[in-house]
Amino acid sequence: MSAILDGVHTLGKTADALLAFRNNAGHIILLRPPRELPEYDKRSQNTDLTRSNYPMLRAIDGEEGVFDTGLVDYMGEPVFAALRFLPEANLGLIVKISKAEVESRLIYSLKNSLLLGSIVLAFALLLGWLSSYLLISPLHRITQFAHNFSNEINRAGNNKKLQINTTDEFGVLANTLMQAAEDIHNRELALSSIKKRMHAVLENMQDVVFIINTGGIIQYCNNSTESTLGYSPHELINQNINILISKERHKKHNSYLRNHMNSDEDNFMGNDREVKALHKNGNEIPVNITISRIEIGNEILFSGILHDNTQSKAYENALEIQNRELSAANEELEQFAYVASHDLKTPLRAIDNLVEWVIDDMQDMTLPPEVEHNLKRLQERSSFMDKMISELLSFSRAGRYTYPAETVNVKKLVSQIVYDLAPPEGIRVIIDNGLPELKTPKPPLEMVLRNLISNAIKHHDRDEGNIHVTAVCDDEKCLFCVTDDGPGIEKQYHKKVFQIFQTLLPKSKTGSTGMGLALVKRVVEGYGHTIHLLSETGKRGCQIEFGWPKNWQEKNTKAAEDSDSTLNQDAA
Repeated sequence: MSAILDGVHTLGKTADALLAFRNNAGHIILLRPPRELPEYDKRSQNTDLTRSNYPMLRAIDGEEGVFDTGLVDYMGEPVFAALRFLPEANLGLIVKISKAEVESRLIYSLKNSLLLGSIVLAFALLLGWLSSYLLISPLHRITQFAHNFSNEINRAGNNKKLQINTTDEFGVLANTLMQAAEDIHNRELALSSIKKRMHAVLENMQDVVFIINTGGIIQYCNNSTESTLGYSPHELINQNINILISKERHKKHNSYLRNHMNSDEDNFMGNDREVKALHKNGNEIPVNITISRIEIGNEILFSGILHDNTQSKAYENALEIQNRELSAANEELEQFAYVASHDLKTPLRAIDNLVEWVIDDMQDMTLPPEVEHNLKRLQERSSFMDKMISELLSFSRAGRYTYPAETVNVKKLVSQIVYDLAPPEGIRVIIDNGLPELKTPKPPLEMVLRNLISNAIKHHDRDEGNIHVTAVCDDEKCLFCVTDDGPGIEKQYHKKVFQIFQTLLPKSKTGSTGMGLALVKRVVEGYGHTIHLLSETGKRGCQIEFGWPKNWQEKNTKAAEDSDSTLNQDAA
């Protein structure tokens, strides 16, 4: 506690803390000597103090608080004192400081405050003046430069740029504003250029472009109105759109506008809707029209594009007539092919029968070798002619029959074809394990593969050979390849082999009619793909590639074949 009381001395030169109590004799005993009397002996202090303004007496008597008037210490000097009575120890605690010292400190602090305030005020005035100067001066310069710049603009046009060379904040601000103004000017130029280009595009379009408001009044139209509808743009602007619609359709068109105003649809007439437009000469012309809603701020407009279908309709009508004529011709051709084949086959069968009868009747006779040979040739030629007629009929029918699409496992299909063809022992047909599964009509695909594999087997010139059947597919189609190591085909014959009745070897030697590859080509092309022959002159081997749809979904298949057994005849 002594250390705490000693710390009171830091409050001031005259600050002091005292502890005192009253003994039984009524004397005041100081437990701590006064600061001003360091040699004080508490045992010699037995003076009876009776002055009521002594802080010591008032503290011992139990008075507490802070007092700033009416107190003097034991030296008679006016003081400020804080009093506290400690009843547990029956002690009085006094902390005091000279009133004169406190007042001198207050006067000193006040002087310092006044001085500091004066300095702060002077600094504030200086700062205000400097700020005012820095603020007003650049603005004044900007104003002056702007005035000069305006004069230069008036004299020299729009190519001048205001330059502010100052690097202070307002200079940076001024240059930033000027850069922003320049950017705005450049964007306005770019926008103006875009508008000009758009206007040029609209004015040079072949289709009619127009804009109407919610009342149906034409706000804009391009130059194509004159060539399409007979009206110049000047004649149509500010006119009701009904001027381009026949009177009996006015009510219906007006209802379109009213209904659309109460709906949220953006395109109330649809895309490429076919309607009739009224020409200035009073004739109606077929057009396709698309009208869309446009909102610009609070304004609602409708833009329209009108395409003249006069020529298209003429082409459609001509095409429809040609299709009808072609359909009639195809029907006549099919009827002719059927009748011709029947009429031709009848005498051929009669000749074949006559030859059989002659041979049977002359079995007991010895015929000259030449006669016997000629009879056999006559029988062979009549059979060959019957085969040619059947294949010609199949070729004419190809493309006019439809087959339903089904799931076809091509690997199993090729295996069955090879089994049916029964190639010689030395000829191997190697089937790729990756052959796909397709959704396609089965008979036409089977006919194509059977003809190609049969050709490769028949025309192989050696006792041993290999034939590969492979396929590569993507999401839409498959590319099939039938490759052999036979004699090959010279390049000059690559197109010839796909023509009807064309063979590279004599028909009498191969027994082929030359219709197989022609029929294959027609079927493949009917399914939207192509067929190619790859073989190099002077090298062995031949590869035939053809495309085929992976997922055939068209209802009316354009390529199909007669189910007659002649479809499976070998190609030349």
